[in-house]
Amino acid sequence: MKKTVIIFSMVIMLTVILTGCGGGGSDKTYLTVVGVGHECENKISVNSPTFVKMLNDACTSFGSVCIIGVEGSPKVLFEADIPEPTTSGLSSSKLKSIAEGRVEEIMNFYQTAVPKTGEVNTLRALQLGAQSLRGKGEKNDTRVLLIQDSGLSTVEPLDFRNGLLRAKSVDEIVEGLRKLGEIPDLTGVTVVWCFCGDTAAPQKDLTEQDKKALKMLWKGILEAAGAEKPTDFGTAFDEGYFASDFSSGIPNTGMPKVSLVEPGKTGFSFSKKSSEDIAIEIEPMETAVLDETQVRFVGDRAVFVDEQAAKSSIRTVADNLIAHGDSQVYIIGTTATGDRDFCAKLSTDRAEAVKKVLVEMGVAEERMIVYGLGYWDPWHVKDVDSKGTWYEENASQNRKVMVVDVNSEEAELLRSYSVKGE
Repeated sequence: MKKTVIIFSMVIMLTVILTGCGGGGSDKTYLTVVGVGHECENKISVNSPTFVKMLNDACTSFGSVCIIGVEGSPKVLFEADIPEPTTSGLSSSKLKSIAEGRVEEIMNFYQTAVPKTGEVNTLRALQLGAQSLRGKGEKNDTRVLLIQDSGLSTVEPLDFRNGLLRAKSVDEIVEGLRKLGEIPDLTGVTVVWCFCGDTAAPQKDLTEQDKKALKMLWKGILEAAGAEKPTDFGTAFDEGYFASDFSSGIPNTGMPKVSLVEPGKTGFSFSKKSSEDIAIEIEPMETAVLDETQVRFVGDRAVFVDEQAAKSSIRTVADNLIAHGDSQVYIIGTTATGDRDFCAKLSTDRAEAVKKVLVEMGVAEERMIVYGLGYWDPWHVKDVDSKGTWYEENASQNRKVMVVDVNSEEAELLRSYSVKGE
């Protein structure tokens, strides 16, 4: 009954917002929400005005919505393109009704989603958010990353338990993350952050000084990522990105455990995570390429043709990763040329399939970052000519999953390729 009342209230609110909107404009909104509550955080209010506005914009413009859970191992929990009605000439009231239904469905999912793993890895969630928006939309469309999280990450390389809130230099932290390849590419993406610094028991409240420091650090990371500040909300944002929405004030319960951050703690340093020490102490792991001769998938699916043979090949990679216990890697999926959106999802799903096996073999999940590059990767071999002639031998080389050390030359090539917008 309580959920019904909440959803009904939301629909009433949207009715007011949507009044006079015809929907179906030429400019679309592609929205990725980084959120879903966790322990040490209040429940996100269903009537958060920023959330409602952005979700409404995506649904009325027939864009897309993606929801990413902020947890120790962040995952895409929901992803859907918003289809345009197949019937032309619908009235504004009918379009409004369709949009309300979609918003209600997505909001209902968001309210009931629960993280699967403990801890909080906000930086990784932002990286997934950047990936979800890559290649979305045309020139006049809007790409939005809405973050609904306290920002108190508890997973390296951005673990606030080690004194980050009282670090002397934001620039030092940002530069260290840049050299580690951890800064996401948010070029052309508008970022809005709600509830930054808001906590709930058992986490101690942050002081105003700590809240300010937290926002300044994330602001530095967002600026380094090329994120755009919101400009069309008719309201000011703290430090350019942080909205003033209020949380529900009701602590989340029944969630996986999250470590506590001690407010006021000092003593942060990158230690062996710094670029200089990495160069001295840690030799990048050799890139592993799992092509069709080693890990073959069923056509257009993320299912192994021969699971035992695939696991035998992946076992070698797992052993190497376990031997390089300090290495973090990208799990990169690529495909032959095809439909761009389909190939992006297929390559991501195949990379996730390999990652799942690696986790089963004892590799810590937080050490692996999944990217699905489809067929627009720097190693792509041309498999279709200008006349549409297909070269299967080349296409076969493009169907692969790569395991790339984040400090390797291949990783640097990937990052420079992404910066160029390839």
